Amino acid sequence: MKLMALLALLLLSSCTYNLGHENRSLPGGHKTIFINMFENQSQEVGAETYFTQALINELQRSGFIIVTDKSSAEVVINGTILGVLNTGAGSFSTFYKTDHIAKKSAPYSASMFTEYLLTVSANIRANRTRDDKMIWQTFLRNQKNYRGPRLKKDGLRSSNPLYNQSTKKQTIKLIANEMMSEAFDRLTENF
Repeated sequence: MKLMALLALLLLSSCTYNLGHENRSLPGGHKTIFINMFENQSQEVGAETYFTQALINELQRSGFIIVTDKSSAEVVINGTILGVLNTGAGSFSTFYKTDHIAKKSAPYSASMFTEYLLTVSANIRANRTRDDKMIWQTFLRNQKNYRGPRLKKDGLRSSNPLYNQSTKKQTIKLIANEMMSEAFDRLTENF
């Protein structure tokens, strides 16, 4: 009985939460959009493709926005990756060097990052095509940690640089997906 009363109260309440995108739209009520390839001002080659594709995916998934060619679009999105900063975080300093002739190990000092912090910042703006007027703009920043390569073998003094590069690219792609999801929410909010 109490459950029925609570349910009735929620249904009659004027303040309800809407699920999905039914009350969302582009600024100005536009329906068609074109996304230019993001401009990449960072030193991270290829990052622009992750951000452009992530935003296209978000817009297409919405079901109420049509991503089209530039000549048919009411709105054009231009994005700029302002920076990708990769800084080393945790480190350790003791390794063991094996002397295979004497068959003994001795500690030696070295330093290697065990974790990296990747910070990405971007600016996105939407322009109406008929008069090239900017109708929306946002700045986004996100960061994530990723693990550096691990040295486990005795006597191993280096790591595979491809592992670190691959992990960094995967982390950039993750950040791009999260940032473009947030950009989509900001772009289609109706206040």
